[in-house]
Amino acid sequence: GLTLQTRYRTGSFANNFSTLRSNGYVLLDALVSATPHPMLNLSLSVTNIFNVKNARDSYEIPLPGTVFFGQIELGSRP
Repeated sequence: GLTLQTRYRTGSFANNFSTLRSNGYVLLDALVSATPHPMLNLSLSVTNIFNVKNARDSYEIPLPGTVFFGQIELGSRP
């Protein structure tokens, strides 16, 4: 299946004196998964698809650019 997710953060003041302002941003993430065999699940996720450079967390630390993550899950027989 395919899952798309957006993350939005509005611009906000980054200090107590309202002299430093961080810009808002929108990030798009995706997850694709498949189960080709009952005991096997494969998935690939991509965060920050458009590589937004001005995204920062609540401590004003820059968020990473585009990140790819693959996963293989092996099940056991019932």
